Amino acid sequence: MNPERSTRNQSPSSWSHAGTLRGERVRIVGGILLICIIAAFSWAFLARWKTIYSSDEVTVKYREVGRYLLLNVKAPSNIFPEFRFDYWQDGLRHKNDMLKPSNSKVEPIYGVVENGAICTQYGVFDFSATRNASTVCGGLVSSATVIGFTRNATHWEYTIVLPKQELSSAGESASMVIDFWNESTQSQSSYPNTRFTGPVNIQYRKHAFDFRGLLR
Repeated sequence: MNPERSTRNQSPSSWSHAGTLRGERVRIVGGILLICIIAAFSWAFLARWKTIYSSDEVTVKYREVGRYLLLNVKAPSNIFPEFRFDYWQDGLRHKNDMLKPSNSKVEPIYGVVENGAICTQYGVFDFSATRNASTVCGGLVSSATVIGFTRNATHWEYTIVLPKQELSSAGESASMVIDFWNESTQSQSSYPNTRFTGPVNIQYRKHAFDFRGLLR
């Protein structure tokens, strides 16, 4: 078939129809791109860092990424923050909490040591001694990790990546107390207080997808 003759035989109405189809495709593609752009901006807005604690020396922020809660810490190199979570969110330490010994009440604790490794523990309330304690690092079996670790002679920064499922039984929020250990003075302070009465409360969303690859 002669292509030129075939083209000449097409009517103006067929040309108009083809142009309409091309225009429709362009509008559909443009609409999809616009939706993607709006979704990207919405995600960036929802996932922005929010401040939990701020002082002259220490800043702690958080944000969500899928099934994970991220805690970003900036602090002097002699300050070691630890994050204790009330798994049952009732202000008490329970005998039936996560990975617990049978005679103690516990809560999951997360921190970072000098070389940037994650330290996962469970806190213990010993009924006989009526005192607070915790296991050694690794006592709590956890998939929490540390990213973005930097440290120099005066300051350090890091981000702890916490699976939401480890933080609470509810799955939609976390109740937390922050302990600050000062290596120089060998002293500890807590925010908001030492117990789970009036803790920091973080609301988050449940996610079916795993976005952990975005963190690397």
